[in-house]
Amino acid sequence: MRRAIRWVLLGVVVAGLAAGAMPLWNKLGVEFRLVKVRSLLRKAQPRDAIPLLEWVVQRVPDRAEVHYLLAVANRRSGRLDRVMEPLEEASRLGWPPKDLHRQYLLLLFQGGNFADSEMQLRDMLLRQNLPNDVAEEIYEALVKGYLSEMRAEEAVVCLDHWIRWRPANIEARLLRAELLGMTQEYDQERAEYLDVLAIDPKHVEARMRLARSLMRASQVREARDHFRRCYELEPDNGQVLLGLAECEMRLGDLQAATEYLKEAERLNLPNDVATIVYSMRGQILVRQQKYEEALKPLKQALAASPNNSDALYAMGQSLIRLGRKKEAQTYLERSRQTTLDAGRMQDLLVEILIDPTNPDLRFRIAKQLLAVGMEDEAKTMLLTVLRYNRRHEGAHQMLAEYYEKKGNREQAEKHRRALQELKEAARSQPPPDALVPVGAEQQSTASAPESVPVP
Repeated sequence: MRRAIRWVLLGVVVAGLAAGAMPLWNKLGVEFRLVKVRSLLRKAQPRDAIPLLEWVVQRVPDRAEVHYLLAVANRRSGRLDRVMEPLEEASRLGWPPKDLHRQYLLLLFQGGNFADSEMQLRDMLLRQNLPNDVAEEIYEALVKGYLSEMRAEEAVVCLDHWIRWRPANIEARLLRAELLGMTQEYDQERAEYLDVLAIDPKHVEARMRLARSLMRASQVREARDHFRRCYELEPDNGQVLLGLAECEMRLGDLQAATEYLKEAERLNLPNDVATIVYSMRGQILVRQQKYEEALKPLKQALAASPNNSDALYAMGQSLIRLGRKKEAQTYLERSRQTTLDAGRMQDLLVEILIDPTNPDLRFRIAKQLLAVGMEDEAKTMLLTVLRYNRRHEGAHQMLAEYYEKKGNREQAEKHRRALQELKEAARSQPPPDALVPVGAEQQSTASAPESVPVP
């Protein structure tokens, strides 16, 4: 009897200790993740920090720093529509107003609102006592803002100042590599990635980008070596597994490619990555002459991504082999057209880097984006058209149609009204000889490269 009582008492004590230990383990889990978050932000990997911060927010919703860091990570990841809510929560919980104001200015600039933010951010960089991490944060936002507006010249000047000041900054070098890729200077792009890896050999993102660039140059074996190194560092990275699968497929080892795809399928992949898995599985089956079997994954890929040129071509090839030539021709023609559209888009992007304030060129890019099914990207580009020419009828028309399709009747009606007013004005009086682009006052300050300050 006494023995039984002792066991009961021991159970109560253990349960009590466990109950008391839970807050401690919870706190340790929070602090461990915050250390990881800060490390990821320093390494210019904000996207990887977001799920950790979302986990922490659930455990400590009243900690201002967590909401602030989540806002920063979202902004730096380009998720600009998810910045204000955690920023406002951080404000409510008492985070310093100076930091919040700076983040708001950075958000405005990255979103293309240069008129309300550019000069204030430049003034901040001129301050002698500005902390290094804050100066680098401003440089990063300036570069990303200029790149989002396709204003390459200003971005280059900022990057040159930034890297001259902080040559070991990985984010600056990654952004310069991205810009070099946009301008089709691929040898220099790869050299920049190698510089990053000299600083941090374990930087998976830089190594993956280098591998992708090597694949574009048909240096598949070299690319595979880099993907293999990434696999050693992050074996559960879906993008790494897809890169290895593509390398093996292009090198003819279809069995190895299939094994990597199986590994990828075991992960919880986002929809866009899962679509690539379906496409590649179908392409492998076509190469293995399993044409009937290839149709299912190829249909799955095209259901999610109708303009996947590789899947379209593989579908056409399968149908030809199955004797369905008329149906095959439709897919092959769509594949050809998609490839041509991609080429036109690349040409337009190069043009806009040379002439970034041309609203008609931006409108052509928006139309091309819409043609390949990139509706949200087309909407973003159309909004930049109106920043440079608020009287652009085509942009108002397309935006009205976009918002109507998305169910946003308020915004659709706003653009329809603007379009109607423009048409009525055109009927009542001749249009002016020249339009001053919206944002021209921005250009007067941003067009002079030497005005970008050095901390």
